[in-house]
Parts: sequence; structure tokens; C-alpha cells
Amino acid sequence: MAIEFFYAGSDPLLQAEAVDMLALCFDEWVTFRQKYGCRFPFVEHSFAARESGELLGHVGIMPFEISDGRGAHLQVAGLASVGVHPRARGRNIAHELCTLAAEWAGNAQFDLMLLYTAAARVYEKSSWQVSQSVNNTLLTAPDERNAGGCWKSAAELSDREKSFIQAAYQALPPLAGRVRRSVDGKYFHSWPWFFANPASRFKLTDHGYILQIENVVCEVAAPEGEAYLAELLSGVKSAFLSPDDPAARFLKQNGYRSNNCIGDFGVWHGEVAMQKILLDRAGQTPLYWPLADKF
Repeated sequence: MAIEFFYAGSDPLLQAEAVDMLALCFDEWVTFRQKYGCRFPFVEHSFAARESGELLGHVGIMPFEISDGRGAHLQVAGLASVGVHPRARGRNIAHELCTLAAEWAGNAQFDLMLLYTAAARVYEKSSWQVSQSVNNTLLTAPDERNAGGCWKSAAELSDREKSFIQAAYQALPPLAGRVRRSVDGKYFHSWPWFFANPASRFKLTDHGYILQIENVVCEVAAPEGEAYLAELLSGVKSAFLSPDDPAARFLKQNGYRSNNCIGDFGVWHGEVAMQKILLDRAGQTPLYWPLADKF
């Protein structure tokens, strides 16, 4: 019997099967199932492959928006939850599902598709490209530093502090690639999910905040002015930011070493940013990929 490839929307029964199938492929999905059960706790469009009633493959799209740097937003289809049943590998299933997902996203007027992956060659077969427009800079201190100030996990933040962080982020000027976080927790790229990340640690002052993941600063929200940045960034050892971010420029001016990460394999835990441009306007903007919103 031929394999059937189809769009499944957000069908909870299909996605329950997908969680079980993905848990056969990846250890992190075993942990995911233990935490959330056999369901996707946020909006995800599913594309599936079946043969003789058995689910053999799954690809998901998580919708979100990013700034184009000029006051408007690009519609992004984030590729996620990609897996093929161990018994069905080598049958071109992932390629067919990625192609189907891209066709659907194009028809739905998404501007581009994005993902971070350690398996770039798999996606290159489906016309994905290692992104030359994802414009990140890794900055490291010239010496050993001890981060000062009080750091809090997301779980330790009060509701007032969360509201302050949200307001400070939303007051930032446009920066191409910055994620527009939804207030609705049904989306992965939302404030509720942002504050659910156990790896996040925050340092707050009266004027702004910085976010650190695995000892790397990946988000800075502060008013313009070196005094505010100096207060927040005191003792920072490394940062992963857009080169257009005022915080990145401040660190470079203060002796931090810069490594531009465009198209660089192994940017983060061996993963590289990849993209598939769907509409012309998405290819005209050099983007940065915020680690804080990585999926």
C-alpha cells in the first residue's frame, strides 16, 4: 500500500499518535510526554504520513511573527516536531513531509520558514538553506568576570516583575528578527511559554533587564544610554546578540571579542539556523535569530 501524505491540522488524536511516535525517535520527546502527556500544549499544524493505518512520519509548523526592522512584521512558519518512525527511515518520508509543509505554508501566505538543526543535510535535500541572513554575533569578555547583581529564575519572578519585563521588551525599537510574543499561551512564542523556560535567568534593574541562558546573555532590554547598559551588563562573560543591538555595540566598545555567526555551523550546541524563503519580501531583510525564542 502506498504511503499517504496529508495535512492534519491540529487534530488531537493524530498529534497524540505523533507524540508516541516521536518518543521512539528522540529522548527529549520521552521527557515531553512525561510532562505534557500525549498532546501538543501549544498551536501546531501537523503534516503526517501513514501506511496501512500506521503513523510513519510527522512534521509540525508553529506560527509566529518577527519584526522586519521597519515597523512591520513577517509571518513565520517554524518547522518543528520532525520525525520518522525508526522502521520507516530511508524512504524519503521526511523530505515529502517537509515539501508538503512548505507548499501549505506558501499557500497560507507565510513569508518564510525557519528552524535550528544539527542535521542541515537532511533539510538541504528539501531546498532549505543554511541561513546567510541570520545575523548573530557571539561576544566574549577579554578576561574572567564575575556576574554581579541578583539573578532570578523565571519561576522566582513575581507577577509585577513579569509585567515589567514584558513592557520593557515591547518598548524596544524595531530590530529585524525580534519575535513578536503573543500574550495568548496557546502559542509557543508567547509570554506564558517564555516565562516557562527553566533555563532562563533574569537580572533586573530599575530601568531594564537582561536574560541569560546557560551563562550566555541573549536578550537585553534597556533605555538608550551607556549608563543603563553598564549597570545591566556588569560582569557579563558572553552574549549572543544581533550586531545591531545597542548592547552588542556597547560590549564591543568595552573590549569584548566578536565572532560573527552568519552561516556558521555549530553556532549553538552544534545547531545551525536554516531558512526557506516563501515570499520575496522575507529575503530582503537581514535577520537575527533570538536564542531566547529558539524552538
